[in-house]
Amino acid sequence: MESINENDFRYPGPKPQTKEAGIVMLADSVEAASRALTDPTPSRINSLVQRITNNIFLDGQLEECELTLKDLQKIQESFNRILTAIFHQRIDYPLSTSSESPKKRNDEDLDSKSAKHIPLNLRKIRRVAQRILTELGLLEAEISLLFVNDLQIQTLNRRYLCRDKPTNVLAFP
Repeated sequence: MESINENDFRYPGPKPQTKEAGIVMLADSVEAASRALTDPTPSRINSLVQRITNNIFLDGQLEECELTLKDLQKIQESFNRILTAIFHQRIDYPLSTSSESPKKRNDEDLDSKSAKHIPLNLRKIRRVAQRILTELGLLEAEISLLFVNDLQIQTLNRRYLCRDKPTNVLAFP
């Protein structure tokens, strides 16, 4: 069995230097871990958020930014609210009926098979980022997000970090 090297999963760049960069790192870690949750109940989400943020804090990854324990508590509360809303239980909808147009069913099939198509709710992303900044008292702060594909982030990693592979996030303070 092949051993796992922890350094393969660590970001080689500097630790976050600002509150905003720390929040982005926490959000990325929590969001990625939440996708692997089976049966994401509010209590499981809460445990996950607490475990991830505590581990990052205890690992010293936030020691160069100015996030306080009070800030971390507010961030955890925000993440819990957001993820609980995202993963809320949905009712089972009946299968499509034969009266539904074939074109609509074909379009849905194409969307579900397309690995490149990821719908983004930019309005919601903007509201969430603004809410977190407001709760942290960062009214003059700015967050910029760029959504790219694997090839584009690999190019950015190569250019700025001399690392020729894609990653799931690239953060600059």
